Amino acid sequence: MQLKHEIANMIEKIEHIEVSQRKLLGQDLGSCTNEELQELDDQLERSLRSIRARKAQLFNEQMGQLKEKERLLLEDNARLCIKVNVSSLSSHSSNFCACS
Repeated sequence: MQLKHEIANMIEKIEHIEVSQRKLLGQDLGSCTNEELQELDDQLERSLRSIRARKAQLFNEQMGQLKEKERLLLEDNARLCIKVNVSSLSSHSSNFCACS
């Protein structure tokens, strides 16, 4: 008997979640009151703020990673220019490294 009661509760919860999901997707809004619509609007605004904050965080992390990669590439380039210059001095050829 307990198991049947738990199953009924789970089914009811699933149905409630499905109704909520449809409303969040903009479906089946005809039966909503102004208060319910305002609650949905507020919930969607909070969700958008959270999504935008996460998006900005990821963007900033990517920018940091790209700046670090740029720094490492500039260091590598400087080392290679020095190596080319040293090599060209020892072989008495002209300097062709366009490093700045």
